[in-house]
Amino acid sequence: MIRWSTFLLCLLFSVLCSAQNRTDFEYDGQSLQEVLQDLEQEFQVVFSYTTDIVVDKSVYHSSSGRDLEFILSSILASFYLEYNHYEQSYIVITKIEKPTWQLCGTVLDEEGLALAFATIYIGRLQIAHSCDDQGQFSWNCSAYGDETVSIRYIGYKEYTCSIGELLDCPTITLEMDLISFEEIVVKEYVTSGIEQSEDLDHIILRPKKIDMIPGLTDADVLHMAQLLPGIKSIDESASGLYVRGGTPDQNLILYDRIPVYNSGHFFGMISGINPSLVDQVKIYRNGFSPKYGGRASSVIDIASMDKIPTNIQLDAGINFTHGDASLTVPLWKEKAALVVGARKSYTEIIETPTYRRLSERVFRRGKFDDLNEDEDLPVETVLDFNFSDYNAKLLLRPTKKDQVSLSFFSLHDRLIFDFTDVEDDFQTVDRIQLQSYGLSAIWKRTWSDRFRSEIFSTGTVYSNEYSLNILDGDEEDHLEELQLNRVEDISYHWNNDWDLNRHIHLQFGIQYADLAVERFYQFEDEETEIDLENDENEILTGHLSVHSIFNKRFKSTFGIRWNHAFSTAESFWEPRFSMQYLPFKHVQLNASAGIYRQFMSQVLEFNDLGLNQDFWVLSDIEENSAVVLSKNFSAGMIYYPSSFILEIDGYFKQQDGLAANFSNFQESDIGDFEIGQANIWGIDVLLKKRWNQFQSWILYSYNRTFYTLELDNAFIQFRAPHDVPHSFRMTHQYDGSWFSVSAGWNISSGIPYTPVFELDEDEEGALVYEQDQINIERLPMTHRLDISAMFQLFKKNGWKGSLGCSILNVYNQENIMGREYFSIYDDDLELYELQERDRNMLRFTPNVVFRIQFD
Repeated sequence: MIRWSTFLLCLLFSVLCSAQNRTDFEYDGQSLQEVLQDLEQEFQVVFSYTTDIVVDKSVYHSSSGRDLEFILSSILASFYLEYNHYEQSYIVITKIEKPTWQLCGTVLDEEGLALAFATIYIGRLQIAHSCDDQGQFSWNCSAYGDETVSIRYIGYKEYTCSIGELLDCPTITLEMDLISFEEIVVKEYVTSGIEQSEDLDHIILRPKKIDMIPGLTDADVLHMAQLLPGIKSIDESASGLYVRGGTPDQNLILYDRIPVYNSGHFFGMISGINPSLVDQVKIYRNGFSPKYGGRASSVIDIASMDKIPTNIQLDAGINFTHGDASLTVPLWKEKAALVVGARKSYTEIIETPTYRRLSERVFRRGKFDDLNEDEDLPVETVLDFNFSDYNAKLLLRPTKKDQVSLSFFSLHDRLIFDFTDVEDDFQTVDRIQLQSYGLSAIWKRTWSDRFRSEIFSTGTVYSNEYSLNILDGDEEDHLEELQLNRVEDISYHWNNDWDLNRHIHLQFGIQYADLAVERFYQFEDEETEIDLENDENEILTGHLSVHSIFNKRFKSTFGIRWNHAFSTAESFWEPRFSMQYLPFKHVQLNASAGIYRQFMSQVLEFNDLGLNQDFWVLSDIEENSAVVLSKNFSAGMIYYPSSFILEIDGYFKQQDGLAANFSNFQESDIGDFEIGQANIWGIDVLLKKRWNQFQSWILYSYNRTFYTLELDNAFIQFRAPHDVPHSFRMTHQYDGSWFSVSAGWNISSGIPYTPVFELDEDEEGALVYEQDQINIERLPMTHRLDISAMFQLFKKNGWKGSLGCSILNVYNQENIMGREYFSIYDDDLELYELQERDRNMLRFTPNVVFRIQFD
């Protein structure tokens, strides 16, 4: 018994000793801080560390034995931490410093073509870099040597490798991704910097990445939009865009979410958007999302820089019409940035060849042209014209999940024409002032990986004012005539994106807009004032889109937009639908349909200078200004085996409630416009091929646009003023290491016009004229050749200088853009004579730009 008792006591003693000296250490998700506290008690040591290096770290570890060195090394290594003994029982834990690596390489697809702007990403550190437009990258990266690097491009399988594999600048080939929806990703739609979206519902322009465009020296955003099939300008302007038969006022142009009501300088010849500030442009030619509304034809969504840079960026240049500069300054340790930019013409100082050509194109009308035709008149004239625009944006990143931005822009155009008759001591002064101001405040919040929201507000004020002052002898200066158009647009938006699962994505939100339009005339000689419109309309909108991926080859989007107009207490529904289907490899079919309404439109008026004044009117206020209703349908296909693209897209539109002035006679009455219907159909074809540094593309558009009016209780149909059946563009481009050159040849049908005849007076002495059938005749075909070249002068230490030149209409073709009629009173015959006058497009027009950049 004594022996057994002694044995049990020894066994109990050994168990107690074992309990005091553990040999098994297992941790399954405990926090690092708890683990360190446990080790302190077990090994009688003290750890010293800062709290930030141990928070949000969970430990998974299992080991046998009481080797503290082994346990610490195993646990801390996974968190890139290290330890040092300062005394026998005092241990300091610190972060391991990350070394800097020079990573580089080239990312290509399976055809050997560069994947421009592919992303190089280290997920654990949440840092990323992107390739340039040639698929190349060079990245000074601070990371641990065992980090995994991911290389990604939409539509391709992700490529992973270690940091060491990217030290020798390898060529990396990405394979097409056949796991997710197999949409065709057109990474270079027309040229570098122009790409198709994933859903093929819009085109993305990146002006800073776009190669040389024929006839352009600067990346004019709205001129570049005309490179796309179905977008053209019948008068060579930047702002007068006709998208698949729609009129310019049917284009919703946004700048940082701000509606733009005047998008051009120099009466539309130069884009009002400073290209050096633009990050990307989304252009919707077919159906567009229900979150966009208020226009019937297209959306041009322009966004300026939205990422906070790590260093100061400068971009400045000067060409033959204006100078520009932009500056980006990061603030507060990459938590904020300030972006400012400005452009200013210097036409009041010097007249360049480009300015003279643009002046001939713009000012050969009305009073300007009358003086040009009779140089023997004893008169003195002074023409003073200038334009400018200013931009500012403040970017804030208070947290990783929040983004805040404040954006502002202003555009100004001013023209003063001073006419003095020296013999009769008679003077007139014509003034035109165009001004636009816009402001937006945007807050974006990423609530989770699956849910995102944004709240923003915008405000726009646009003013178009024409005045005529007359000074006759000793009489006092007085106002003879005033035309004023003013638009105020204030809106509030709440939008959300919700990924329900891998197959369904929702977009929904609410919008409120307060629209006010003033249109005013005053004629002092008649002592009358005509207040044609001074009205307001509030519109409440709700929108919902459901994006569904059914399988690898088919997906669709169904959306609905609801509008309620408070001025008329009416509600309008706008259903919209789109789909994409891949029947074969490299072939994708797409279709869209939708209803769109527009509550504001433009009508054409003339002033004494003969310059068109497109005045905005608020719809559904007066009986001759109805809400525009557009029913749009489109279907097409794209074939894209890498370096070759063939796209064919057809469309049909029916629009009601159009307001237009159909007269070619300059003495038309104020407000002389009719309400009609439009039927539009057409087809666009793109054919493009790249051979290494060479590329060529051909665009062909067939479009027919007919208006129907009810006149004298009868319906008549005729060609729309912008009906241009055939439009053809062929472009060739070469991109070298230090220079680029491009040439483009354009040919299109002439626009229709209405002949005027039998000019006379009625019994009361009023002028009477008759017109033939509306737009029964057509002007001659137009064609021209444009070229451009850009040379890189230097590139060193972040500085880059370049010199560019361009020529519009190289062979000086005389193209007619319009035919007008006006009356002249013959003193000898004592009667009016009818005169015909053609307006010509630009002749041989050179331009040169010098640009310097720092990044």
